[in-house]
Amino acid sequence: SGPLDPEIAEAVKGNDLVVTSALSGNRNFEGRVNPLTRANYLASPPLVVAYALAGTMDIDFESEPIGQGSDGADVFLRDIWPSHEEITRVLRSSVKKDQFVERYAVVLEGLNAPEHLGAIARSAHALGVQALVLDERCIDPYTRRSVRVSMGEVLHVPTMRFTSADDLNNLLTGWTTWALTPHHSADDIWQLDVPSRLALMLGAEGPGLLDATMKIAERQVRIPLHDDVDSLNVGNAAAAAFAIVGRPSTS
Repeated sequence: SGPLDPEIAEAVKGNDLVVTSALSGNRNFEGRVNPLTRANYLASPPLVVAYALAGTMDIDFESEPIGQGSDGADVFLRDIWPSHEEITRVLRSSVKKDQFVERYAVVLEGLNAPEHLGAIARSAHALGVQALVLDERCIDPYTRRSVRVSMGEVLHVPTMRFTSADDLNNLLTGWTTWALTPHHSADDIWQLDVPSRLALMLGAEGPGLLDATMKIAERQVRIPLHDDVDSLNVGNAAAAAFAIVGRPSTS
């Protein structure tokens, strides 16, 4: 963001151009990046870089090249987009939970719907969750749909990946672990004192958490509901749990 070169600004105004931009924030109203940009699109940080490399928003990344390499061959987005394995390798080598998680993290397992993950990320940032820890079956949190559903808030919540129950168990060493479940035998989350370092675990709708993950949980907790309601969808359950866990202490 910032002022445009005078020549560019004059061309935009003189020709009544609709100028666009891509940004990785959470607001995309007219003039967000510059008063002369009328259309502003939310995108993940890598996509913002991709549009900048292409030099245009009018591009189909699936079928059109971003540019040409030093050998003159076309270079597509898929050629430079990192794989999950590459991202995980970099995260593991450079990002540690102690850098940003002091009290409260949320573990998500098997969430493959961007609507669910985006909604949870939005609630997480609003209600004080400090990190999201995702298993390998979770959808990429930075897809366009996930970012849009979260209103860009997913870009403000650090994320980590785990590959197995053993990997998660090692990652959560020193943390108290609770598994959120609709089962009536679980403890009422309202009635519990929140520990100083809590990892709250949630699974996808239907299958829930894997048995191996449930074994890691030191306590199973539930949100008390009316007798005629069996459960909430995972997005609503997550928001309610975040609000309960993050409520101010009355002691």
